[in-house]
Amino acid sequence: MSLSRTITRALALALAAAGCVITVGMAGGSMPAFAQSSGVDEAPARAAASDTTYYVDNAAGSNCSDSGPGTSESSPWCTFTPANALTLGAGDSLLLARGDSWSQQLNPTLAGTANGIATIGAYGEGAAPRILATSTGIGLALTDPEYAVISNLDIGAKTSAGLGALSYGIMATYTSLERHSLTFSDLSVHDSVQIGILVRSTATQSVSQTALDGLSFVRVTTTHNAQGIATVGQGVFTDMPSSPTSGSEGSKTFTNVLLDAVIETHDDANVPLGNPGNGVPCAGLTLQYASNVVVRDSVFDTEGSCYTAVGTTAVFLGRVNHVRFLNNIVVNTPNTGSPDMCGIDLESMTNDVTIAGTYFGDNYGAAIEYLAIHGSGDFSTNHVVSSNAFYANGSNGHGAIAQLGGDSAVQVSVTKNVVYQPAGTIVAGAGGTTTGFTVAADNVVVTDGSRASQSAAQFGTAPWGYQSGTGSTWSALAYDSSTATYAGSGVAIGRFTLTPSSTSTAALTWTAPTAGTVSVRGYAVATAGMPTVIVSRNGTTVTSTAASTSGVPIAADGITVAAGDVLRFVVPAGATTVSWAPSVAYTS
Repeated sequence: MSLSRTITRALALALAAAGCVITVGMAGGSMPAFAQSSGVDEAPARAAASDTTYYVDNAAGSNCSDSGPGTSESSPWCTFTPANALTLGAGDSLLLARGDSWSQQLNPTLAGTANGIATIGAYGEGAAPRILATSTGIGLALTDPEYAVISNLDIGAKTSAGLGALSYGIMATYTSLERHSLTFSDLSVHDSVQIGILVRSTATQSVSQTALDGLSFVRVTTTHNAQGIATVGQGVFTDMPSSPTSGSEGSKTFTNVLLDAVIETHDDANVPLGNPGNGVPCAGLTLQYASNVVVRDSVFDTEGSCYTAVGTTAVFLGRVNHVRFLNNIVVNTPNTGSPDMCGIDLESMTNDVTIAGTYFGDNYGAAIEYLAIHGSGDFSTNHVVSSNAFYANGSNGHGAIAQLGGDSAVQVSVTKNVVYQPAGTIVAGAGGTTTGFTVAADNVVVTDGSRASQSAAQFGTAPWGYQSGTGSTWSALAYDSSTATYAGSGVAIGRFTLTPSSTSTAALTWTAPTAGTVSVRGYAVATAGMPTVIVSRNGTTVTSTAASTSGVPIAADGITVAAGDVLRFVVPAGATTVSWAPSVAYTS
């Protein structure tokens, strides 16, 4: 399973096809606080007409004028100044011309409704519109956005010194409560000195109240930020107990959070390895003060790539409840001489975090790190690590899964994983213990990494293949570079997903390179309904299970194969898309 070092090259193809500061400390120190300013260039707001589209185009020959209404492609606005005075309501859109760029902050008010979304997006042909440097250090600043979608923008630039021109690519600040629905999609956010996309609450609230219900990041890419994406609660809680328990720790600030098909690579603040960073945390994804979270079908590659005394990680979790981290790739978190340097850091006050179906490879620290360093009142409970593939993590001695510190109990169930871990699987350090870990006998441990395969990490390479089928007839699918999928006959298979057509089955295949006995592990997540997914050998069913939207483990052992035998991972015709990235490992 020598997989990780090939992933970055494969990701470059996917990216081409797709066209901070934290308040809870990591091991090694506390983190500086965010500035409380909203960073918004103030302008008198004016209400937009219902279902109105506004255009901004500063290209030569665009016939632009800031004195006009801006409602025609033939007479757009030139700058963001009139746009920043808008309140976009239900059905209203602000569109920026493709191929253009601005060195000005964008900050309209987004006030959509359940019956009509307020939109910021792009129009025309060419590269995504860009927001470069601004006087405030924030590219797009939003206050209390609701029922809003921001899409198809490129935010960020470098200075002549090679550092980030913006402190924050996007900052969305909630000053009031009970807001609904904010979506970021098809964005590239890069080169931020602190955070690429920050969503924060500064509101005064009780622990039962919510600032935002419904926060989504879909097909967002980040690179060369100190942190890629972050949520944080910075407001005042009027009734938080001195020793919070799950549900009273502020995790309801952001509810129903989704990250889908996010790609975060080389978030390093443009600071070379081994050199001191800028004093802020260095991470890919930071989730704090959040509950009912799903992170799926996403890639975190070479994240946490700058030195910082407060620790580095690809994914940071603190004050979270009910998190599902499903079918992702977390690889190559480097040695920066910092604390942690892990794949996922469950820092403090975490409950019910399921990590499943994910490939962890070549992370210098532990793949998954459970910290118990914040006193006896901390908690890390009801966690599940299932159906993942672990490859050569924790060369710093922390292995695949580590508990560091012994201040509080940690509860983790470890089951149905495929493991190649020369540095160890379950490790305790810094006074920690593994007594809170329940390790099942159904984990598959291999001593030769070449004897295991994982479909997402090895996407597009042998021994994996991609087919559509009708009855017992199977046809190979061709690669479509525009969608980064293998597609044909209405069927599409991507790095993480299988989509059948109404008449054709989708099948991911694994062809046995040698004879032996193999085990299969994976985690099937349906986008809707409960489609039955099947594992077969040469057309004969080995196991079948009804998938669900929360996901189910798929496991089979003792499968005898000859060289050239084909295992198929099948989603039948007429079913919905299923996220599924199985592993196959030889056991003899």
